[in-house]
Amino acid sequence: MRNLIGPGWILFAILYIIMAVLVIAIVSSAAGEIAMSTLGLPYAAGVGVVILLVALVEFFGRRFSETFMTIGTALLYVSFIVFGAVVLSNRWGAVQDVFARGDASFIPGSTVGAALFSGLLYVGYNLVVMPSNFFSLDNLRSRGDAVGAGLFTGLLSTLPFILTYLAILGFYPNEEVLNAAVPWLVMLQQVDASGIAWIYTVVVFFTLIETGVGLMHAIVGRINSALSEFGRSELGGTQRALLTIGVLVAAALMSQFGLIALVAQGYTAMSYAFLILFALPLATVGLYKISQARGS
Repeated sequence: MRNLIGPGWILFAILYIIMAVLVIAIVSSAAGEIAMSTLGLPYAAGVGVVILLVALVEFFGRRFSETFMTIGTALLYVSFIVFGAVVLSNRWGAVQDVFARGDASFIPGSTVGAALFSGLLYVGYNLVVMPSNFFSLDNLRSRGDAVGAGLFTGLLSTLPFILTYLAILGFYPNEEVLNAAVPWLVMLQQVDASGIAWIYTVVVFFTLIETGVGLMHAIVGRINSALSEFGRSELGGTQRALLTIGVLVAAALMSQFGLIALVAQGYTAMSYAFLILFALPLATVGLYKISQARGS
């Protein structure tokens, strides 16, 4: 990051750690909401299960974590395809109707410019977790590996968004769906598919744990990188364990603010910060440095 944004890398590192804790809080809060909605358990139980399992997976090390995340990702995408097929097969006529009418009534006075800005902000939402994957880059051995991984990641990243977008359009502008903390659960209930909601619960819990594990790796990596910049030794096993406990406790406390509040306030503010500190330099300074390296 120093090569990309100069002295700003210190601010990036601080904001990144804060953001990682915030995202873990968000996924913990989502787990709490799902535990209440589908299992009838207390909110704190869902939060506690995710945090405990994140700590457990992190304890077993990187290889175990990578296997866990690979399995979780496969389950997530198969499930999204199933859920999308179930919802869209019931609501496809409504989706077509929304497109035909150009309905944007849920947000009065909405404009194309506002929609484009929302799209940019959504990119920022997802950029903030991109650096958490950097620890896996040492598995790429050639340019072909990098290009293939990039294309595959782009496809896999887009698929859930498209399915979720189309599914929600099938209920637009239903406030019960659009204002829900976890819209998929409400949509499955409204198409009389609540019987498979438990599958969604299992898969999403798995995915939330996977997200938390990836972010813990990112926090440790960011701190180790900063320590190396200052000529200090990296964190030892005991220090990593204490850091993990501290981060998860902080995330558990933050999760009490609720899923919607965390996303609407904390996540949005961080999105702006990362668009400025990461996306803009990457698209300008980064491309310039790449072109210079190729020319030399």
